[in-house]
Amino acid sequence: MSGTMMRKDLINDTRFCTDLFIGEDFYFMYENLVKGANAVFLKQQWCLNRIHDNNTSWQYDFDAFWTRFHRRELVWQNEESLGRTEYANIQKRDAFGCFLRCFEQQKPLSSDVRKMRKTLKKYKKVISPALNRKNKIFYFLSLYCPLILSLHNKTISFLRRLKKRIKRKLSFFTDATV
Repeated sequence: MSGTMMRKDLINDTRFCTDLFIGEDFYFMYENLVKGANAVFLKQQWCLNRIHDNNTSWQYDFDAFWTRFHRRELVWQNEESLGRTEYANIQKRDAFGCFLRCFEQQKPLSSDVRKMRKTLKKYKKVISPALNRKNKIFYFLSLYCPLILSLHNKTISFLRRLKKRIKRKLSFFTDATV
């Protein structure tokens, strides 16, 4: 796994979850840490990642959404069984965040988005209580008004680009006067 080294005797019978094709390394590490494996995080970079358009990390269709969502579901279920509800709630919020990131990359009425929304409806009673007020509004919009949510995302994206342009212009003027 990229950036991770583990002694074989610590892994024992832990195997990669074959249901996942994005985040399977995270879940593998999570399972081992829950079993009691120790971890040390180093600042030094020991490997390089090759990033290209065919990386699964850059996929946002339904299958990519589902594997991201399902990985978080596996973690929140395990955390709830261990009595750690706050970490379970973090995973639930992050699962909704997966939807939002995938939704932004799709057309609001595409078949992939319909499947994603159907998944969110199925998990409504589980995820909704973990969300803050603002995200509950987005959750409602995603389930019942995807076009409005899409319009909101496009507006936010436009405003971010505009803000960057304004900052560049302002920095040009401040640099020129110095």
